[in-house]
Amino acid sequence: ERITGMNYSKAIVEGIATQIYKATGYPVYINNQEQNMMFPSFFVEMEHGEHTQKLGNRYYREANFYINFSQSENGEVQDYSQVEDVAERLTWALEFIGVNGDKLNGVDMSWKMVDDVMQFKVKYRYFLGKVETKEPMEKLIQEQGVKGNGRQ
Repeated sequence: ERITGMNYSKAIVEGIATQIYKATGYPVYINNQEQNMMFPSFFVEMEHGEHTQKLGNRYYREANFYINFSQSENGEVQDYSQVEDVAERLTWALEFIGVNGDKLNGVDMSWKMVDDVMQFKVKYRYFLGKVETKEPMEKLIQEQGVKGNGRQ
């Protein structure tokens, strides 16, 4: 367990994007408002997340992510064998991702074609620790002395 920052989901998306790019060499977009997108490419987004307090400041999370793969700007599939190859590569590339020095295991992977876009789904389960920051003391005065001038 590692104590982490509060935006761990964003770090997971970045870990997913890194693994996808390493496995395929295709551009990976995270922000839906990207301009001048190149194709073929991927788009990564979190579909669903759950957050449950376990013990004290420990929390259990599950997060499902969609990875959409488009071969062309107009959405037409140009090569189904490429789509199958990409799905196969993603299953191995997303089995483990690096996130803030941790390794997360991807589970419950599946993929399907929706309107000529391959939708790949993966789930990550992990624990987080909440760091509580305390206000530092304003002033600390410490007096120290030796009892009886150091003699007994």
